[in-house]
Amino acid sequence: MKNSTILNHPTFCVLPFVHLYQSPGNIVSGCCISHPGKTVESGELEAKINAPHMKSLRKRLLAGEMPNVCKSCWNIESAGHLSPRRSFNEEWIKNWREDIEYALPRTDPTTGHIHNFVMRYADVRFNNVCNFKCRTCSSNFSSLWVAENKKHNTPDWIGGGEVGLGTEEQQEQTLQSILDNITTIRKMYFAGGEPLVQEKNYTILQALIDNKRFDCHLMFSTNGSVTKFKDYDLIDMLSKFKKVTFSVSLDDIEQRAEYIRHGTNWDEQLKNLQKFSVLSRQSNFEYVLSATISAFNFMSFPDAVYKLYEQGAIIKGTALGLTMVQEPAWLSARVLPEDKKLEKCKDWDRLAVFCRQNNISLTNEEIQRCVTWATRANTYEDYIMKFQEHTRYIDNIRDENFSSVFPELEYMT
Repeated sequence: MKNSTILNHPTFCVLPFVHLYQSPGNIVSGCCISHPGKTVESGELEAKINAPHMKSLRKRLLAGEMPNVCKSCWNIESAGHLSPRRSFNEEWIKNWREDIEYALPRTDPTTGHIHNFVMRYADVRFNNVCNFKCRTCSSNFSSLWVAENKKHNTPDWIGGGEVGLGTEEQQEQTLQSILDNITTIRKMYFAGGEPLVQEKNYTILQALIDNKRFDCHLMFSTNGSVTKFKDYDLIDMLSKFKKVTFSVSLDDIEQRAEYIRHGTNWDEQLKNLQKFSVLSRQSNFEYVLSATISAFNFMSFPDAVYKLYEQGAIIKGTALGLTMVQEPAWLSARVLPEDKKLEKCKDWDRLAVFCRQNNISLTNEEIQRCVTWATRANTYEDYIMKFQEHTRYIDNIRDENFSSVFPELEYMT
């Protein structure tokens, strides 16, 4: 395909041709927002890349079809916004056109089978080990959720149910497949669980260092609570690389932060955020504050940003990222009363002005996408009882109190 053909192709996505995505339990899919993936029992790379559902995905994308597993991107594009699909296509065309030229001729368009796959981008979550249990998460991505579910016999619709994590042998095979491709990987994404409490991720980092792959773009999605692990000094390791994108998940501040992301120690978290802000003054370190916007924080997040800026946890040049909770529907911002959401829209508009004036990277488009998502549908009547049941159940087992932490949301109780 020509550059213009790829960029204008209605369905082509580079990721299934250059990238391995695997979530806990050997679940393989086209990317982290392609759902649902399917379990591949083998730990071998070939078995994952050319699993039947992955071959079907490549075949359909090349044929101009819109697989339902990719609906997150289709929905974003139908709303007129830049999707991850188009963003990755643009990135690869600009920087690594040769990877596409390598992969496409080796992909059979009639079957989707790709021959002699070369891993250029890896996003592998070996397990769900995590030191937090966030309200908008579940057992799938938090070992603390699993332990809590077992202790209290938590209903699946609240806690996420049983989790298959695969065997240690499978995880070691996956690790080895990354180490075997350490000289070809251009981008490495570390997520979890909490990636910085998982030793296999440090093994990968050390292998990149040992092979002098300082040109590999490192990306982290972390809760920001860990900078040292066993004998590893994370900050020292990251200082060796030319480009590090360090995305810290934070949804609010102080008591609200500790409630939404249980496990947070706000005083320690604030110190770490200030440390990351200082690091971001270095040319190789991009600091991103990534917020998951839900019913808990849609009303308060703009004010949290101002406070973080005052405290030096956000500085000029910091990037902010917004992800909207879609499931479960009763935790989505859409469950808030319509009149309350509309009142808050002005605060989000003011946040856009503040970010622009202070060189904080959060575009009007991102804010509008967030506000549009929250206000396009109003599900209060449909899900308020579910929200209340979900919240009260977790409050009871964690000895927390929604009403005392969020008094301004009294209409949700």
